[in-house]
Amino acid sequence: MANEPTCSTLAHPRGQKDLLNYRLKTLFASSGAPGLRLFEGGFGIARAEWHLMAILVEDGAMSPTELGRRAHMESARASRLLTALLGKGLVLRTEREDDRRRATLEATASARELHAQIFPLLVRINAELIGALDADELAAFDRSLSKLTARAGELATLHVVDVSANRWMGSARRDEKRKAGRPRT
Repeated sequence: MANEPTCSTLAHPRGQKDLLNYRLKTLFASSGAPGLRLFEGGFGIARAEWHLMAILVEDGAMSPTELGRRAHMESARASRLLTALLGKGLVLRTEREDDRRRATLEATASARELHAQIFPLLVRINAELIGALDADELAAFDRSLSKLTARAGELATLHVVDVSANRWMGSARRDEKRKAGRPRT
C-alpha cells in the first residue's frame, strides 16, 4: 500500500507523522478506544483512574509519590485522580503513625473486584490487537519495545536538548526571549 509507513520513515522522518512518538500515540488512541468505552461506559471509571487503581491492585500498597512515579504521571494529576478513586471507594488512604504528613495508599476489596472484572476484558482486547502479528513478528515487536523503553529511560536522564521544560513559561516570556535574540524554545 502506498500510504503504509515503512521503516525508512522512522529512520528518516519527513514530518511529525513519521516520528515514533506520534505513531505510538496514534496506535494508543486507536487501540485504546474499546478500553475507554469499557471503562467509562461499562464501569464508570476513567482510563487514568483504572491505571492508578490497577497498579495498587497488582503491586500492593505504596505512597502517593511512588504511585505517581510508577504511573509516569505528574503529581497534581495523580492527586486529582486519587481524590476521585477515594470518593468511589476504590482506594484507601492511611496516614502513617510515625509521620502524619505521609500516607499509604492501597486498593480496596471493591477495587480488587473491579480489577477482576475488567482485566480479562482488556486481555481479550489485547489479544484481538496483537492478533495482527504472527508469532515471530510479535516476539520481535516485544524485544523492540523493551529496547526502546530502555533507551527512552536513558535519554530521559541525558541532556539531548539543551532547553529546560517549562510549561508555565507562556507566550509572553517566549516573546521576550525572541526579542532579546535568543532562540525560540
